[in-house]
Amino acid sequence: MNFRAKCEKFAEHWSLKIIAHMNDYHCKLVKIQEEFVWHRHADTDEVFIVLDGAITMHFREGDVQLHAGERDMIPKGIEHNTSAQDECQIMLVETAGTINTGAAGGEKTAEDGVWIEQVVYAPHTLCMSHALGAEQHQGKTWVALAEMASCCIAWRLSRIVRGWRP
Repeated sequence: MNFRAKCEKFAEHWSLKIIAHMNDYHCKLVKIQEEFVWHRHADTDEVFIVLDGAITMHFREGDVQLHAGERDMIPKGIEHNTSAQDECQIMLVETAGTINTGAAGGEKTAEDGVWIEQVVYAPHTLCMSHALGAEQHQGKTWVALAEMASCCIAWRLSRIVRGWRP
C-alpha cells in the first residue's frame, strides 16, 4: 500500500481515514495542521507514525518532536495533544472504535469508522474470475479474502496452464 497515494485521496485536516483492520485495531491516516485538543483515551494505547512533515506531541510533562519516519506510543490514560505548524501526515494505530478526541469531544471530533475507500471482500467465484489482487469496479475496491488467496492462485495458474484467459 502506498501511503502517499492514499493521503492524496483526501484534503481535510483531523479527519481520520481507516486503511486497514487488524485483529481489534485500525490503522488510520490523518492530515493535521495547527493544534488539536487536550484529551486522553482511558482504554487504549495509541501509536503515532509520522509519514510526512513534523508533529509536536504535547504532554503535561513536556513536548516531543517527531519527524517523518519516527513514531511515538501514547499509553492509555495519558493526557496529550498534538500540533503541526505545517501540514503533517500521520498514521495512527489504535483500537477499532477509538474516538479521536476521547471524552473531550468538540468540533475536531472525527466521524468513527470512515474508510479511505470502500473495500468489499469478494466471494470465491469473484476471486477466481478477476485478476489476483484488487480490482476497481463501480467505484469499489474488490479484494479476495486472505484465506482464499492460495486456492485462487492455484486455480488461476491451473487455468492459465490449460490456455484459459479471463
